[in-house]
Amino acid sequence: MPPGNVLYAFYCSSEDGQPVGFQAHELASDQLALQTAGALMQRTPDVHQIAVWSGVRPVLTLTRPEPPPLPFEP
Repeated sequence: MPPGNVLYAFYCSSEDGQPVGFQAHELASDQLALQTAGALMQRTPDVHQIAVWSGVRPVLTLTRPEPPPLPFEP
């Protein structure tokens, strides 16, 4: 690992909470972990939530936003 980089684990789950993937990346900061999680979510439509950990430290949880409600038509 280059100096200053930390190993981040990305646990991906579907909308019903089932695991759908795992990735690990060596990154220089939590901010880069957030950017990586966002890019991963954009590339993978079946991922609803990503929990990011660095060792035993929870870094962030990113959840796909709910779509806007459909307009009401009487």
